[in-house]
Amino acid sequence: MLTKSTSFLVLFSLATAGSLGFMVGRVTSSSEEWFGSSISTEPNQLGSASASGDTELIGADGARKSLGFDSQDQSGGWYNITGPFTADAWMKIRLAALSAPIEQVEQTLARLAQFPASEERFRLEREVLAQWATVDPQAALRYAREITQDGHRRDATEAILRVWAGKEPKKAFAWLEDQRGTIDAEEYNRLFDDALRGYADLSLVDAIEYFGTTSESLDSRQTRRAISQLVQSLIQQGLVTDAEAYLSMLPEGELQERASRELISELAEVDVAKALQVLSSFEGTENFGSMQQAFVDEWSRDDPSAAAAYVSENAEGSSEFSRMASQIVRRWDDITAASDWLAQYEPSSALDRPTMMLVYRSHNEDPEGAISWATSMTNDQMRNRVLSAVASNWKHNDEAGLNAFLSQSATLTETQKQLMQDAPARAMRRFRR
Repeated sequence: MLTKSTSFLVLFSLATAGSLGFMVGRVTSSSEEWFGSSISTEPNQLGSASASGDTELIGADGARKSLGFDSQDQSGGWYNITGPFTADAWMKIRLAALSAPIEQVEQTLARLAQFPASEERFRLEREVLAQWATVDPQAALRYAREITQDGHRRDATEAILRVWAGKEPKKAFAWLEDQRGTIDAEEYNRLFDDALRGYADLSLVDAIEYFGTTSESLDSRQTRRAISQLVQSLIQQGLVTDAEAYLSMLPEGELQERASRELISELAEVDVAKALQVLSSFEGTENFGSMQQAFVDEWSRDDPSAAAAYVSENAEGSSEFSRMASQIVRRWDDITAASDWLAQYEPSSALDRPTMMLVYRSHNEDPEGAISWATSMTNDQMRNRVLSAVASNWKHNDEAGLNAFLSQSATLTETQKQLMQDAPARAMRRFRR
């Protein structure tokens, strides 16, 4: 078994030999997520002020498109927009702010600060700060650390640090290490995540090697998160074989299990066939059950019917069956189909949790059917709790309907009827998927 330190060196050697190759990526701002790759997001290139005063957007084809307002005119342009702050208004503000010369970034931020506090404003400020970070990350960080809103300050710092680590990782991590005594552990962990993500954008191989040299100084939680993040980056860059090799070199135990789940979950999101192929290679290993569960959890988001068929064929009798079936029922929009799928199984302790999920999903539309399912549960305590919850909700919505049902039911025991009769009238908590 390779040691952790050896594993990183081996992975690095494979990379320089051509197994991984150096994955150098361009650092991009989140503005690409708003408009797609057809619009440049480099500093001071998003738009420009024309002679007429209208801000122009320059597309990939070189065509100039007037936005119909002036980004620089402080007497009547975006600086003086007073409302209403519609989506269109924020669009104009955003395009103007990001097209302003980078040398005027502090003035741009000062103008934005005069607009009402909102998530739209904060998001735009973070974009401007990330743009600033491409030329002067330390100045951007000094500004960000003075932001008074805690969540906004944290998010802005993370955005800047990711950009900086994607350009100058050693300086970014050195800055972060200097902050260690002044920020709490949770914030440090989040910032480390973003710096590592930025480093991986620049060179995934170097990021992995760097993590290998620093992992001993991290707490166990941060180590798990970082490894999951590196595996995620490997999958996103199409390096599935290398991700598998990386997993095999991790020490056995919780770290390897978490990374294995991340591997299969990421794969299932982009390529189910490949995920199945990789999953089969882990059959018989200690981590197979948890990986299978992660695979089904991700697949059921897009295709619960196919995930259910897979579980029926490959996981019936598995110790993970209950959890997998619960997740499938949780995600299946077609309640009737989910009910039909569960109906093929005999009541058992493994079926109790997915049955409870079905009850909670269907009790408002079909309380009688939900009660019928609840009575099939084998765990007495769980069954009584579910029956009481359904009765409480039904009584809250239609007490006369509940009483009529209880008086006519031939399947409920007298004890169950009394339990439901005594249930307080209150709405069940809203179901969230």
